[in-house]
Amino acid sequence: MKRNLLFGAALFIGAAALCPVANAADGAMDGILKLLWKHTEIATGTNNCRQGTAVDGKIYLNSWGTGKVEVWDETGKVAELETGVAKSGTNITRDDAGNIILRTGTFPGGYAGQPGMRIIAKDGTTYDLNMPTTFGGRGDFWGHVQGDVTSEAGGDLWYTEAWRTAGLQKYHISNGIVGEATPYFERDENKVVLNPKNAELFYPNTTNSTTNTISTYSFLPGKVFFFSPLASKTGNDAGHQNSVNVMTLDEDGTLSFSEYLIMPNHNACSGFNIFECNGGKYVIYSSGSNNRDGFTIARYATKSTTANEDTDKDYRVATKYADLDNSGNPLYSVANAFYGHHFVVEPASETKVYIYQICPETFIAKYELDLTNVGVEDAMVEEQIDANAPVEYFNLQGIKVAEPENGLFIKRQGSKVTKVIK
Repeated sequence: MKRNLLFGAALFIGAAALCPVANAADGAMDGILKLLWKHTEIATGTNNCRQGTAVDGKIYLNSWGTGKVEVWDETGKVAELETGVAKSGTNITRDDAGNIILRTGTFPGGYAGQPGMRIIAKDGTTYDLNMPTTFGGRGDFWGHVQGDVTSEAGGDLWYTEAWRTAGLQKYHISNGIVGEATPYFERDENKVVLNPKNAELFYPNTTNSTTNTISTYSFLPGKVFFFSPLASKTGNDAGHQNSVNVMTLDEDGTLSFSEYLIMPNHNACSGFNIFECNGGKYVIYSSGSNNRDGFTIARYATKSTTANEDTDKDYRVATKYADLDNSGNPLYSVANAFYGHHFVVEPASETKVYIYQICPETFIAKYELDLTNVGVEDAMVEEQIDANAPVEYFNLQGIKVAEPENGLFIKRQGSKVTKVIK
């Protein structure tokens, strides 16, 4: 079993930090978390605003019913952005640069025949484009996009079809233009494997959830995070195993299973995010027995099995617990985990981050997470490990390169990631 054993020197966090505190009527959370604002008057209905993202202090919701992107901040809804269609899809995400990418094909129709996408750039410019190759089934959510889709280097959007595991593809988008699709796994209408190179990614009878999300991050080059090809649907029970697969993309284009993120008390509601702060890496995800509003932050670590183990809890950093009514029952009772539970993280300072939480049909909220006294020891341990770690190089698309030359590359040694010219 492989683990990133970086927690040993960093398990001590001040008692006050991990002591749950009440935050008015908005539930208990560990002391290093603080609620900044919350809105419960967001659009309701099972199809509206299933996914959201956040950029520069504002939350963006893709509203299927109106064909608009709703913009919210601490004061409430402050704007509506056009999607170009009367009723939009539900997918909406962002890239590293803060550009917003959303689907304009009508929900819940499949991608085939409805390949529309729109980019709302950070400067307000809009780009309308079509996915070059599409599957028949639908997929409600998109994950985080590595890179800048409006730049020359561009960024990569990953997606897979729901229901039938027809395939897994990557779209490279640069200068607001989408290139050819790169398939990593394909079947025909009879489920015959057309591209067997990556067929081991899926069990033959697996049916993907409509709510799978696939994310990539610039600070983790060559890694693809998939929630979750091994699960036929999302679940709302606590301790639903470690459901985010860490995959490795080699320079020859082979995508292979690597490990699983350690996610203590994960309830398998779709939605997660990985971020850096104060010398450490962390993952935020839905947790607890009520999938509507509880979440946990854990140290970024991996292992070779999805099974729950007692040692998983050692990686927990902080938790926001589910809100309860006066009778001690969950305050929010919408039970369909398919609607997702989404998180975006932005830096607030060197030791703090802002967390944006989107609970469809329920509420949106912004928190501050203070990691001042967390992660310092992590960084010291990582420094020792990095000195002996092998050096790997990747191109700007995150693909591993054996012998880099004549260009700009990403160098990774242990947890350290830098750009170098060869």
